[in-house]
Amino acid sequence: MKKGLLILVMIALCGIYFVSMQNRGAKIVRKSQGISVEEKLKKAQEEIVGKDFSSPTDIIEMNNELMKIFYSSYSADEDISTYVETIRMLYTNELKVLNEKAEQEAELRRERALHDSKPLVLLSSEIKETQLKGNQNGDASKEALNTEGIVSVLHYTNKQDINRDYFIQKEDSEWKIAGWEDRVDNIEEKQVEE
Repeated sequence: MKKGLLILVMIALCGIYFVSMQNRGAKIVRKSQGISVEEKLKKAQEEIVGKDFSSPTDIIEMNNELMKIFYSSYSADEDISTYVETIRMLYTNELKVLNEKAEQEAELRRERALHDSKPLVLLSSEIKETQLKGNQNGDASKEALNTEGIVSVLHYTNKQDINRDYFIQKEDSEWKIAGWEDRVDNIEEKQVEE
């Protein structure tokens, strides 16, 4: 009788310990992941303010880094506003006017809702090609020859790889993103196992 009671108490104690450790770990993970994305975006904002985007690849690499932070399995709807605020720091003034902040946030919320069952995750990005164009004013100086360009990037995701052309231009002697367009050439949809 005593042995049976002792065994039941030991099993109960082990069960309580297991459940408490499991719940404690889950709370810590969720909390650190939510803060992590916010902190990374805030740190990126500070980096953007202090950085001179003197080459076309600099601005696109920062854009890719921000997208990797936001399109991770750790981001949440609460991170959308900070992400939009941060990524818009890379845009030309004209693009900011054409692409209003509230509309951009609403579009990201719709996109997240569309992928609610399995979130879109950016695995990596690769700059494929950079083409620079000069201005059309006939100015042959080195600065005038490099005022616009296109940077082609391949974004690898968990759902579908995206070929995207980023249109860039110099604004106040720094490269900025003036727009983008997704290309449909050579994109293959990944088979999703269900």
